[in-house]
Amino acid sequence: SQPLKLELVFEEVFDSTVESGHVVRTDPEADMEIGTGETITVYISKGPEMKALKNVIGMSADIAINILKGENFQNYIIQRTASDKAKDTVIELRVDDKKVSPGDKIDINSVIIIVVSDGPDAQAGVKKQVDLYLPEDFAPPYMLVIKQGDVPVYEVQIDNDEQEKEPIELVGNGKQIYDVYINNNVYMKLEVDFTT
Repeated sequence: SQPLKLELVFEEVFDSTVESGHVVRTDPEADMEIGTGETITVYISKGPEMKALKNVIGMSADIAINILKGENFQNYIIQRTASDKAKDTVIELRVDDKKVSPGDKIDINSVIIIVVSDGPDAQAGVKKQVDLYLPEDFAPPYMLVIKQGDVPVYEVQIDNDEQEKEPIELVGNGKQIYDVYINNNVYMKLEVDFTT
């Protein structure tokens, strides 16, 4: 049989999981039938896309998230903590459990933990971890937000459809009622007793 005459085209792409210089994928994919004269595009990893963090320290969490999204950082978790800084302002960014600073270059697919101040009043409260069981009738990804009144106290994006529960650390006194939102819609009420 005659050998197939094929044209190979190489393209470099960013990829966070495939080592630089290695093949990410081909088009057509492996095991697909091809005819003579066809072009095969081979996509070669040039490693993760790295981008410098902008300074969002001191900004509100909403503004910080919008800035990060504008820089193509899509994965983030809000963590609230008692602090002498102004309530609802960003006091720290962390990646892989390490503090990162404005100007640091990180993979745009990294999960950025945005540490937000709960204000000095929260310091007198009691910390309590609650396991919130996730709904089976919502397919990830979706945003899970817990609010006390109109104030968000916990935000996280749920990506894993095998995750059964989300451990949540809350700060308060006595008995508190929270609203649990999924994709901006009220899902349930959550009552937490900080006295036990």
